[in-house]
Amino acid sequence: MTGRKITSEKLREGIEIANDKRRALQRLSALRKATPSPISGLDALLVNQIAFYDDPLRFNKSVNDLSDELEDRVKNL
Repeated sequence: MTGRKITSEKLREGIEIANDKRRALQRLSALRKATPSPISGLDALLVNQIAFYDDPLRFNKSVNDLSDELEDRVKNL
């Protein structure tokens, strides 16, 4: 319908990107278990909302960078 051909490789790549996004969001959610939480519930909600419309590759990198920073904050508490 769109003129794009679906290949096994492209499908595999899309699945991997989606799985990476899921892992990045799970990592961020796990960091909220720390006391005190290094990120507010509102900010975490906004990140989850952005996941629906942002470019998946850029989103994955940004969330993982954010999680790295939050892990540092938790270690330094």
